[in-house]
Amino acid sequence: FCKPIYIGLAVLDISKSLMYDYHYNVMQKHYGDKIELMYTDTDSLVYYIQTNDFYEDLKNNNNLFHRMDTSNLPEDHPCFISERKKIPGLFSDETDGLVMTEFCALRAKSYAYILDGREKIRAKGIRRHVVKNHMTFRDHKKCLFGEEEMDVKRENVSIRSFKHQLMTIKSNKLTFNNFDDKRVILEDKIHTLAHGHYLTKEIDTMDEVVLTD
Repeated sequence: FCKPIYIGLAVLDISKSLMYDYHYNVMQKHYGDKIELMYTDTDSLVYYIQTNDFYEDLKNNNNLFHRMDTSNLPEDHPCFISERKKIPGLFSDETDGLVMTEFCALRAKSYAYILDGREKIRAKGIRRHVVKNHMTFRDHKKCLFGEEEMDVKRENVSIRSFKHQLMTIKSNKLTFNNFDDKRVILEDKIHTLAHGHYLTKEIDTMDEVVLTD
């Protein structure tokens, strides 16, 4: 258990190089300070983009368009092309052309967003019925900003088999958790810095000054 699985490590490193290339050499190169990265996973990026029409930008810029798989868009969409479907290395719009109006991420694989007026919630390790019936976008915001009197646990019910005997198991599981050790979270609970960023040293120095005072 102390040794890495080398093929998995190699695949993730290749994925990182593709993601960084797309972010810095495509999206940030085109939008500059008009774009902000809100969340990233192994193979996905969530952006806040200040533009009148992203698909108009896509249509008028080959550097953007050639990196996109637009086969999931409606067939009457001006950017629809079926020939690029599922080509490795291309990115697709998971919202199918709709606009995401709000987004709230607590930590890796735990986030909620509003798409076309509907709440969408992703919570890895939490039962589907709990996500659907007992978790809301508002709860995510309350957890993110640390509002008091919030119940962060939900009852999970599952059916498991032990030596061919079916059992119903109830567990009180932590469903809302804003502790993210992958980034340095700033005081506003919204912006973050990478570990080792030069500003984190200034933050550590300020904390030391406050402690000595």
